[in-house]
Amino acid sequence: MSSFNLGSVAADQEISGYLRREKFDALVIHEPLIPFLNWEVMNFSGAPRIGWFHATTINNPWEFPTNLVVEPVQMWLKSKLSGMIAISASAKQVWKKVFGREGIIISGGVDVRKFTEAVPADLGDAEAIKLLFVGRLDERKGILDLIRAVGMAIKKVNLRLWIVGDGPQMQDAWDLVKSLNLGGKVRFTGRIANKELAGYYKGADIYCAPSWGGESLGLVLLEAMAAGTPIVAYANPGYKYTLTGYPWKKGLAAVKSIKQLAGAIEELAQRPELRQELAEWEQRKVREFDWEVMTDKFLDYVGEVVRKNA
Repeated sequence: MSSFNLGSVAADQEISGYLRREKFDALVIHEPLIPFLNWEVMNFSGAPRIGWFHATTINNPWEFPTNLVVEPVQMWLKSKLSGMIAISASAKQVWKKVFGREGIIISGGVDVRKFTEAVPADLGDAEAIKLLFVGRLDERKGILDLIRAVGMAIKKVNLRLWIVGDGPQMQDAWDLVKSLNLGGKVRFTGRIANKELAGYYKGADIYCAPSWGGESLGLVLLEAMAAGTPIVAYANPGYKYTLTGYPWKKGLAAVKSIKQLAGAIEELAQRPELRQELAEWEQRKVREFDWEVMTDKFLDYVGEVVRKNA
């Protein structure tokens, strides 16, 4: 790791000098179109460059504006990059069009053992089904949808919702809980220490992820899967990719369909045998995303690019 004064007129020479001295076999650049440091590295010709793309397109307000990546920029990318890594199938689809070249998918990873072996947190009320949400409380993450869905489902099943995280919709979420008379049924923890997080996943009966979009993968899904916590989520492209093969179709509700979300929560809460089936599937599936597997795949691909450009 090194630091550079990007405001300096000599930044290009400084970065190029550093890269020449270190003699890297390959340079991996996350989101190559982000300016300043990435552009300086893109212009270095002493080693093959691999772009790692995260942005995806989902036809909503959080869509990456790929229409702005005009032809000259596409030609520049093609001339500068020797390889492409995408974090998900949807990201690969977008950037294959822009980059004009095949690449591979290497998703984010998870320390599977950390979550599998976690000691369950005490979430109280042994008779209730515990739902868990982890993330930023903002519009895109759908936290208000989830609270409304719980307000519907709780009329038929005994539920408790634990909300881990904070954000700009914290007050709105509090107000909605009060207006729906869910006091005592919804718990806000705010942010918690990372070392405590695995225990929350392990202690929950259902993990809820109602994100409207903008998800290339969904790290929270991987964490829930590693803990063996059954998932109810909105079917945005990133989540659909991560949950490819999910054995319960209703577990992926249509985006912004609070009624479907509530119905899925209600049904899963009432079916312990289904929760067990989903937990077993998740813990098999998540092995594909274990950091050891992802690291080996990454090193193999980088080695392939280096050999082709030797």
